[in-house]
Amino acid sequence: MVMDEAIFSDLFAKSERLKGEAGKREKKRFLYFEIEKQLGKTQAMHGIAGLRGVGKTITLLQLANKMADSIYVSSEELLLRSVSFYDFIAYCKQKGFTNIFLDEVHLYPEWALELKASHDEGGAKLFFSAITIPAC
Repeated sequence: MVMDEAIFSDLFAKSERLKGEAGKREKKRFLYFEIEKQLGKTQAMHGIAGLRGVGKTITLLQLANKMADSIYVSSEELLLRSVSFYDFIAYCKQKGFTNIFLDEVHLYPEWALELKASHDEGGAKLFFSAITIPAC
C-alpha cells in the first residue's frame, strides 16, 4: 500500500508531539553529542544499536527536535504497518523532509534492504535505531 495523506498526517502529528516532549529533557547522552559532531560531515546513515532502556529513542527524538525538516516515527506505530519503509521515506522526501528518524527498525521485516535503497537514492539523511544492526 502506498502512503496515504491521512496516515501521514497522523504520523506527523505524533512526531511533533514526541519531539516536543523530548525537547523538554535537558540531559543528553554521550552518543547525542557524537552524532551531532558528525552532522554535515558525512552523508552516511546514522544507526544506534543497543538494548532496551539505554536511551536510543530519546537520543533520536532529541536529534530530530534539533534538526529542521525532521520527522520521527517508531516501527511500533500500527499506522506504519500498512506501508513499507521505502514508501514512507519516499513520501517524506516528497513532502520536503530532509531528516528522517526511524525507531525500532528491527521490528520491521526487510528493514535493512529498504533503508539502504532509500539512502542510495539520496534526498534525506536517515537516522535509525535497532537492537542489533547487521553487517552490510
